[in-house]
Amino acid sequence: MDENSNVERLNVRAVGPRPAAAEPAPTFDPAALQNTIVESLRQFLPAIQQTARTAATEAANSVVASANNTLVGVFHAIAQILAVRLILLLAVVGGFALAVMVLQTPTPVSAAVLAGYVISTVWPLVWLDIAGKKKAE
Repeated sequence: MDENSNVERLNVRAVGPRPAAAEPAPTFDPAALQNTIVESLRQFLPAIQQTARTAATEAANSVVASANNTLVGVFHAIAQILAVRLILLLAVVGGFALAVMVLQTPTPVSAAVLAGYVISTVWPLVWLDIAGKKKAE
């Protein structure tokens, strides 16, 4: 420092000799790099194969699940159609049962009950069934 300076040096260390120059960088060897990459891939090959098998299995399971969902939907539609047909069958059977009862005891009240049942239940159900078949065509 300068003698005219008012800055005081607190901690001064002696500087030793410079370290030796670093060794030169190794030269690039493509064959060694290729061997290193090949060995790394061989280590990871079982994991890659397992991942590929797992992905293929999941894809196959997804297709099976999709097919199962489709079948469930089809069976649901069939069940709805059969349920409507069953209700229609029960209504017609009920109409025949009332008709048999009216023939056994022919009174104006029993005939009116039969007529009301047929008009309010059987005819609308039959009409809905026929209209549904025409729309399906």
